[in-house]
Amino acid sequence: MLMFVLVSCGKKPKDLLAKKWKFESRELSGIPESKKKDLEEMNAEMRKSTTFEFKSDGTYEFVMPGSTEKGQWTISDDGKTLKTKEGKDGKEESNTIEELSASKLMLSKEQEGKVVKISFN
Repeated sequence: MLMFVLVSCGKKPKDLLAKKWKFESRELSGIPESKKKDLEEMNAEMRKSTTFEFKSDGTYEFVMPGSTEKGQWTISDDGKTLKTKEGKDGKEESNTIEELSASKLMLSKEQEGKVVKISFN
């Protein structure tokens, strides 16, 4: 898998990440043609109100239609891995940071044998 991390203006990855990001799209590798329309509709719905806010104190708030998740986050020193720990049940997740700049965040992870990429701006 090709990893691309863009760090702009000399800022540390943690500083670039610490802001409120608006959902742009979700891509799923190997999705059957018959499911692409459903994914496009879901993306359109999520664009309306889904945000992922990373606060400089190491907490986050992920808001999507019908739910809000809060917890803690950390980013690796090299800026390639984002780890989150949900506050409610302690569920931990690790995502690869494919791209990080002042205006774009793309995360990826493997889920059920497929690669899921989620973009924010």
